[in-house]
Amino acid sequence: MNTLLQQQLNELLVDSVTRPKLACESALRVGAATLRRGRPEEISATTVLCEVAADHFEAFASLVSDIGDEYGLQTSIQPRSGSYSVRFSCPPTAALSAGSTPGVKSVLARLLRR
Repeated sequence: MNTLLQQQLNELLVDSVTRPKLACESALRVGAATLRRGRPEEISATTVLCEVAADHFEAFASLVSDIGDEYGLQTSIQPRSGSYSVRFSCPPTAALSAGSTPGVKSVLARLLRR
C-alpha cells in the first residue's frame, strides 16, 4: 500500500472514532435492523427510547443520522422528559427509484462520508 493511501485511511479511521460511545447505540441499531428486515406491509416504523446526557446530544443526533443512512430509513428525534425517542420509518415506496433497493451501505462508503 502506498504511503499516501495509508495516511488517508488512517485519517478516516481516526476521524470516525471521535464520537463518544453511547450506551443506546446497540438498541438503535437493533431497532433499525428490525425495521429494515420487515416487509413494509408488516411494519413501517419503530420507536426507540434513549437516555442521553445533554452534553452528548450532538453525538447522539449524528449517530441517529448515520444509522438512518446505513439502513435507508427516515429518522426523527423527539425530546421526552429525561430521554429522547427516535423514530425510524421506511421511506415512501414512491420515493424509491425502479430497481433500487435501500439497504446497508458499505463500510467504506460510511467512512468516506465522515
